[in-house]
Amino acid sequence: MRKRAVIINKYGALHPSATGRPVRQLADFLWENGVDVIVLSIHAPYKRIVSQQQEKLPYRTIELPDLYNGTNKYLRLLGNLLDGFRLISYSLLLPHHQLKVVLTDPSLINAWAIIVRPFFRCKLAFWTMDLYPNAFTSAGLVSQRNPIYRMIYSFVYHHVPDFLITLGEQQYRYLCRQYNRSFIPHIVLPCGICRKEDAAEPFWRKANRDKIIFFVMPEISVKPITISSCWS
Repeated sequence: MRKRAVIINKYGALHPSATGRPVRQLADFLWENGVDVIVLSIHAPYKRIVSQQQEKLPYRTIELPDLYNGTNKYLRLLGNLLDGFRLISYSLLLPHHQLKVVLTDPSLINAWAIIVRPFFRCKLAFWTMDLYPNAFTSAGLVSQRNPIYRMIYSFVYHHVPDFLITLGEQQYRYLCRQYNRSFIPHIVLPCGICRKEDAAEPFWRKANRDKIIFFVMPEISVKPITISSCWS
C-alpha cells in the first residue's frame, strides 16, 4: 500500500506565508518521493494575503473555513484554539495515513494532537516552528506560575511525539530536556546563530572603507533531507 502522510498547519501549501512555504516544500518533496500527501489547513488571511486558490497541486489540499478574522485579541485567541481542535479532529476523517506531521500554528495545536492521539493509528511528528505553551510566557501573555499554564505545560511535555523536526541543534536539545528524554528520533534543520570568529581584514576592504559593497552569491542547491525514519 502506498504510504500516505497528512501535514497540518494553519497556513497550507497554497499560502505564501512564512509557515505555508515550508509546508509546500515538504509536501512537494514527499510527493516526489512516492508518498501520497494531504495538506490540511485553514483558509485564513495572513497580512491580508490568502491562499492561491487558482493554483493546482498534484496532491490534495483541504482548507477549512476561518472562524474569526477580527482584531479582538481574546476572540482571536479563542478562534486559534478552536482552529487547532478543528484541524486535528478533521484529520480523523481523512483516509488512513501512516504519518501525521503537525506544525505549531494555530497555538496549542500540539496539545490537541496529544489529546486526540488515542483515536488515530499513525506516527505523530511535530515540526516545531514555535514552542507552545512556552511562547505564551515569552510574549508576556501569561505568568509561568499561572495554574492553567502549568497544567498545559506539564501535559504537553509529558507526551513525547514519535518524531521531531526542529529548527537547529539547540532547539532539539532543549526539547529533549523538556520531554525528559536523552534521544528522540528527529531531523535538525539548519537554523541558529553562528559563532563569530575573528579573521584577517580582506584586501578589498582596506581600499574601500568608505563604501558599502554588495556581493551576488550564486544559487546554492541543497539536497533535501529525508524523513524515512518516520515510517519505521
